[in-house]
Amino acid sequence: MADIRVESKLPDWSENGIEIIRRRLVEEEEANFYAVIRFDCSKVTTTRDTGEVTPTIRIRAFEPIGTTMDGAADEDAARRLLETACEQRTIARDADPDDDPNSMFSGVDPITGEIRKPPTDG
Repeated sequence: MADIRVESKLPDWSENGIEIIRRRLVEEEEANFYAVIRFDCSKVTTTRDTGEVTPTIRIRAFEPIGTTMDGAADEDAARRLLETACEQRTIARDADPDDDPNSMFSGVDPITGEIRKPPTDG
């Protein structure tokens, strides 16, 4: 798989909410955190020897999840959203292109995004 790079510079304060969780990052250094980000491609680099093209993404906005009164519920919703997106991506990758493209999402609830388990016999 080709590389994708990420710029290390975060956006200015107005678009960067990570400062809100600075203390939690220090106190809970082994914890996982969730955030919503907006990003774009800041540049594309081509290696002359190989012709490999490497995009570099730039984070345009970064907002941590779980910083409000209902933080635990927000983090749980973000975790479920991440898991669902990952599952949909891997289903899409493994799908037969000759199949109906909408069939790969037949097990996903269109309202909540949760994965439905198929009924079991018995």
